[in-house]
Amino acid sequence: MKSKEVIGYLVGVDDTHGVAHFSFLSDRFRQQERTWVASHRFAGWLTISMSAVSTAVWLYWMSAYLLVPSNLWLGIPLVVVQSYALLSLLMAATYRWFGRHHSDPEVVEPKRWPTIDVFICTYDEPNEVLLPTVIAATQLTGDHRVWLLDDGRRDAVRRLAQETGVGYIVRPDNQHAKAGNINHALGVTDGELILVLDADHVVISDMLTDLVGLFDDPRVGLVQTPHEFANTDSIQHYAADRHEQSLFFRVIMPSKDSMGAAFWCGSAAILRRAALEDVGGVATETIAEDYHTSLKMISRGWTTRYMNKTYVLGMAPGDLDSYLIQRDRWARGNLSVLRSKENPLLAKGLNWKQRIAFTESLFAYGSGPMRLLTLAILAGTLLSGRIPLSASVMVLAAIWLPSFLLSEAAFSIMAQGYSLNPEFLHFETLTMQVFTKAWKAAIFKKTDRTFKVTPKTSGDNGGLQAVLPLKWTIYMVAALTAGLLGQWIGVLPRLPGLALWLISALAIMEIRRLLRTLVLVTKRRQQRSAYRLPAAFACAGYEPGEAGGAYIVGQTIDVSQIGIGVAVSEYNGIKRGSKLVLGIDFEDRVARFYVEVRSVRAGFAGLAVLDCQSDDLIALIKGAYVTANLERLRGITVDRSMGGFFAALAA
Repeated sequence: MKSKEVIGYLVGVDDTHGVAHFSFLSDRFRQQERTWVASHRFAGWLTISMSAVSTAVWLYWMSAYLLVPSNLWLGIPLVVVQSYALLSLLMAATYRWFGRHHSDPEVVEPKRWPTIDVFICTYDEPNEVLLPTVIAATQLTGDHRVWLLDDGRRDAVRRLAQETGVGYIVRPDNQHAKAGNINHALGVTDGELILVLDADHVVISDMLTDLVGLFDDPRVGLVQTPHEFANTDSIQHYAADRHEQSLFFRVIMPSKDSMGAAFWCGSAAILRRAALEDVGGVATETIAEDYHTSLKMISRGWTTRYMNKTYVLGMAPGDLDSYLIQRDRWARGNLSVLRSKENPLLAKGLNWKQRIAFTESLFAYGSGPMRLLTLAILAGTLLSGRIPLSASVMVLAAIWLPSFLLSEAAFSIMAQGYSLNPEFLHFETLTMQVFTKAWKAAIFKKTDRTFKVTPKTSGDNGGLQAVLPLKWTIYMVAALTAGLLGQWIGVLPRLPGLALWLISALAIMEIRRLLRTLVLVTKRRQQRSAYRLPAAFACAGYEPGEAGGAYIVGQTIDVSQIGIGVAVSEYNGIKRGSKLVLGIDFEDRVARFYVEVRSVRAGFAGLAVLDCQSDDLIALIKGAYVTANLERLRGITVDRSMGGFFAALAA
């Protein structure tokens, strides 16, 4: 076994499926977890209840009897961490209780088709990102108008709007960022409903026909749908079918909907113009315009709904820097709502269920700081040789251990297989620095109104330089390692008896967890600037001007604007570097592309698109981003044979 494989095994990282993910427990357990939760509801709720009781008992016993008076600088932070854990458990159990019987709103045909504007918000995204979003929006079923809201005021984007036949809106300044952009567009359009899309959110064509009927209820001001992502190898993906936000969109948001507290998540949502006008437009007091506007709507008596069905495919952050920029903006924006009159704990017009649901969304940002505090307590204990608690083996076995095991089981049950505890800890580690800084800003009223757009085209080269943003994680590894070695070498004040063994075991476990996160970040590789979407279309190509009849015949596997993967059924004389004219049958037309062969192996060819006509590029986007997405997400099977293809290509 190679040393690299040994390190990967020790820290719990496996690259078997081409995407860095967690090995050991996750792949063997996750597949059965969701089924078990669904079929053992009583056992699940019994476990959650026992966990809440045991955690409360441990917190009381620790606070009342076990704290060491001379070491309260370690003990009090430990009480804070345990209190947060108990409150998190109670909040999670509450919204899961109300969401246990959640069902999606019924799809109904609208009594009258309203006027609809589609807003695509953009600032600095390149045209290759915008074009699929715009084309997909124009292909939505049902009468609507598409508008590009360009806060970058770029001539290239203006030309894109003209070429695709959509509206183009700019404003004289960029005040209030995305919120101000939407508010300005509201003033120059008149649609009764507004579908808001981010620049990289490719919409599925049946979204309007499925959801517009929900607005027949005049109280409905907002319908939100999940965010899913085409680039399934992003920094936030556990595996191809699961990512960090899956838990939020598939478990938490349905529960919030049952509590009357589903909120706008920035994109993939339809809003009623009258509701926006009733609350004075999109909220501009914070950079959390979506969450903040939702609070205002619900406080004013509007109803919000959540449909747990995928209608958009976006681009998740490709690298760690992009991921942290996005999470930092979310945390700073949402937590700043605490200082507004819409603070969910104090705002008028909310019922108690809505207060819990909205507060939990803010409370969740405490997971990062609590992770950091836990590591600091452990490192402080090792380095000082002082213990925060004085407890016997009997007390730990009878009170702490059941609390720990039951809480792990309870959170796992409530996650319903969408996130496992090691995975959750990984993302807590990634965000503990930015979330802690966001809380510091919220507490000390340091408001940063800068809106940093998440990069949409970043690659990821991995390596040691990739972990530089995780300075606090590196510091914690160093502190824990130094404390552990110092204790056993004897250069630090010695921990007493059993405490040495227990604290050492905990330190080793945490060092392993931290190293796993660092290794995962360094091992990532994403060189493509454009992600390829799965798409199966018949294709054939030939090498022009060359003797010998070099050709290739097959079916596309995946497609982007700059690259095409082909499952080859037949080829002759094709080699790496060959230049081909490739025709792809998109049913309504055969599009032609001038391509270069970048790789050839048994049954596969990787092609780079060198040139094409604009009409052919649009045909590719419609095929891969509209038709193929709809078929894949809706389970539609289409047999695309080669019959008639060569005749169409020759024509």
